[in-house]
Amino acid sequence: MYRGLIVICLLIMGLAAGPSYAQYKPNIPVIKPGVIRILPPSAAVNQALAANPGAKALGIKLRPDNSYIVTLRQGSAVRKVIIPGAQ
Repeated sequence: MYRGLIVICLLIMGLAAGPSYAQYKPNIPVIKPGVIRILPPSAAVNQALAANPGAKALGIKLRPDNSYIVTLRQGSAVRKVIIPGAQ
């Protein structure tokens, strides 16, 4: 009796899990030719830090023209670096 009940429960669980795997679509962005891609904020910070060795990032802002203003501190000096955001 218990064996039959276990088999039925396993079949029901298998049927319930089946459609969810069949509908899985990975979230992969499609890049079309001629479309402008925006640089991620982390890449903009990395570019600013590479151009200013020894600096620390304090903040980042996205401008209306899709470029970034990265605020850096190097020693006691604070400077702002503009990184173009469109590729």
